[in-house]
Amino acid sequence: MNQLSGKFVNVVLAIEEGKGMDFLKYPVNILANFNGRVLESDKVEPGDFPAFNTELVWEVEKKDLRKIRTSNQPLRVECVTMDHLTRKERVGFTLLSLRSAMIIPLKDVKQPVPFHWQKLIGCQFDKKNFHPELYVSLTIRDHLLPNGTEVETTDLMPYISEEENDSVDELIDKSFAVNYLEDGYVQIGDPAIATKPFTFNLLVARAMNLDTLLPEVLVFRQSKEKYFMSFKIFGITIKTKPFYTELHEDIYLNEKIVVRILSSLDILKNFFAIQPITINFFCGRDKLGMTSIDLKNLITENNMDISIIPPKIQSLYYFKFPSPNGIVPKDVKMRSPYIEIDTTLRESVDSSRQVPRSPYSMPSQRKEVSFSEQGGSGDQKISGAEPLYNSLESIQTKSLDVTPKISSINEKDTLEINKKFVLEASIKSITWKMHIPTTKFIFKFLHPTTSVFITVFIEMDNALDEELFLTSLTVKMPYISTDKHIKQLLQMWKPKFAILDENDQAISKTNYFNTNVQYSEYVTSMVLMESAYSKDILAEVCLSVSLEEYDLEDIEESDLLLNPPVLDEMIFIKELGDLQKWKIEELDKFEAGLGDIKKKELKKLEDEYNEKKNDMQEQLEQQVDKCRKLQDDLTKKVEVMKLEKDLTRRRNENNTFEGIFQENWKKYLTADAKEIIEELSRAQRDNNYLRDIIEEKQFKLTNVEKNTLTKEQTTNLLQELKGLEQKFEEAQQTKKYFKDQWKKACDEIHELRTEDYKQLQSSIEISKQTLSELSLDKLLNDECCTNNTLNSDEAL
Repeated sequence: MNQLSGKFVNVVLAIEEGKGMDFLKYPVNILANFNGRVLESDKVEPGDFPAFNTELVWEVEKKDLRKIRTSNQPLRVECVTMDHLTRKERVGFTLLSLRSAMIIPLKDVKQPVPFHWQKLIGCQFDKKNFHPELYVSLTIRDHLLPNGTEVETTDLMPYISEEENDSVDELIDKSFAVNYLEDGYVQIGDPAIATKPFTFNLLVARAMNLDTLLPEVLVFRQSKEKYFMSFKIFGITIKTKPFYTELHEDIYLNEKIVVRILSSLDILKNFFAIQPITINFFCGRDKLGMTSIDLKNLITENNMDISIIPPKIQSLYYFKFPSPNGIVPKDVKMRSPYIEIDTTLRESVDSSRQVPRSPYSMPSQRKEVSFSEQGGSGDQKISGAEPLYNSLESIQTKSLDVTPKISSINEKDTLEINKKFVLEASIKSITWKMHIPTTKFIFKFLHPTTSVFITVFIEMDNALDEELFLTSLTVKMPYISTDKHIKQLLQMWKPKFAILDENDQAISKTNYFNTNVQYSEYVTSMVLMESAYSKDILAEVCLSVSLEEYDLEDIEESDLLLNPPVLDEMIFIKELGDLQKWKIEELDKFEAGLGDIKKKELKKLEDEYNEKKNDMQEQLEQQVDKCRKLQDDLTKKVEVMKLEKDLTRRRNENNTFEGIFQENWKKYLTADAKEIIEELSRAQRDNNYLRDIIEEKQFKLTNVEKNTLTKEQTTNLLQELKGLEQKFEEAQQTKKYFKDQWKKACDEIHELRTEDYKQLQSSIEISKQTLSELSLDKLLNDECCTNNTLNSDEAL
């Protein structure tokens, strides 16, 4: 999302139509839930292809959207119908991933947006066959505020926002062509010549005495309007964050504006000569004051080579009333409103790799401009224990897409040795040019990058035009850099000093020491110090500086040492490069170690699976063998029982025949043959008669058996049937138990998902068929048949 500018972005969900919804009977609409924020579309008539043609837009901060996308929180889209009784029924829903959303910057807003069909899930069973879908697109776009809208923010980070104005692109002079390029550059001059990149920095430090600009209406009543500054830079109007502090206090803005320029030094010199920067001070919509920054002295004949020492203008710009003949106001204390600004022009270090850029026309309501967020908290009050003001150079910037690129580090720079340099700055003498009512003074030496300072109390004469020689007014400012970059570092971060009275009130403006000094060189210079309340000369000061080299390990204990040392930015760049390289190496090691761990885990899981599979196979084989043994034992027992029963029946028959034979043998052993013949004849007649009776009875019995059963036989049959049912239930339970065990074994084997799944499945099917063939149902049926046969024999 780096191509999107601004603090806020829009998440846009577009629903064009639906399909597969001919089952709908009532009007349908769309409900979308984004991070707990629900938006609803208008209701449309039901149909097979309902045309929604709607867009749902959520406004969200960019940092919050990054968190939501990182957590992969989806956007829920529901399709809902409502009947005439206002009862809602969900047709279905779908989940859209914000990671797959298309990011559309402002320059591509007119390009067509890709749509795709999204299936609805969670549908009822009778509606799934229709396969309902929605034709949607999800995009993330730039957030455009309407005219007059201000963003309320709760953070303390100051920001610079664009002021939408119909005349923001108006230039004082139309003789220079100004084009606003897609990559954030402002091209000044002929595109064929203006190809050299520059960085224009505007550092806004503080504003003072703004209460002198207030009209009487605002002085004696509390205003509800917001105060802000408006900067007009190269046809672009930018306003600062509104502030509410009391205007009689110092207002520390600590803001930085960075504009990347494509041009040449000659063109910029002529352009800056006629193009100032206008600064306006507003209370709501009322303009209270105005001033301008003259850029004529930014590029002169003496500093045309800006690659060595970038041109820099640091000055106070006094506000005047916005009337045509406006004057600079002054109060009874001779205070005038002013703003402190540092203007710098730098040449980009990657100019050799620049490629031609194609200009495009800049819209009147949108201007491409870059800015850097500062580490301060905007408007604040600085106590007496802090320095006179926060140094302009102490503002830490975070580069955006239009700020200068980080310079590349070559191999030669990485081999340079970092050294410690100490700049010894002294105040040798002072000559008063203005009457001072006191003889007690405080000389305050300020650190160039931090809020550290050293104060020296001194009592001296205040006679005019008399040179007073001073001693012990020396401070040491340490720098850490290389021999190649120390000169540039000294020019960028100069120690400062100011003069205060005994009440710790500033009587002079802050001045810089001259750091244009070589190694082991002693330089003396004269400085004219202005009064803190006017532009009058307060005093003439003689300054001296010298530069010495020390080892990095040397730690000097001194009350006049302005610590911490000023570090060269190249050191940070090198350290960041080493850190990035170390991170990449550690990431590679971590990925390699993670791969080894994954392989070990997979190997361990595979071994555990094989071991468990072998155990289950062994248990299954044991159970199958046990079932076979039980079946064999049961078969043997049944055969033995059949044989014993048959032997018992035959033994009983033999005993009966033998008893009858013995009885008749004893009876007819001594009888006469005639009697025996008569007896045999009578027995034969009786036998024939009985045989006829038996046949008759047998015929009747057969008829009776065919028609009905006796009560005893019915009771016996019922008892036998009940016994058979009990045995059948036991057999069913046994079979169910084996089926449950078999199902558990199959489920466990199926969960292991191995390559031997098919082979194991086939073996299970074979075992299952074997068990079915050897099931107990057949054995029980055989036993029942045997019991019925025996009972029938006994009955006969």
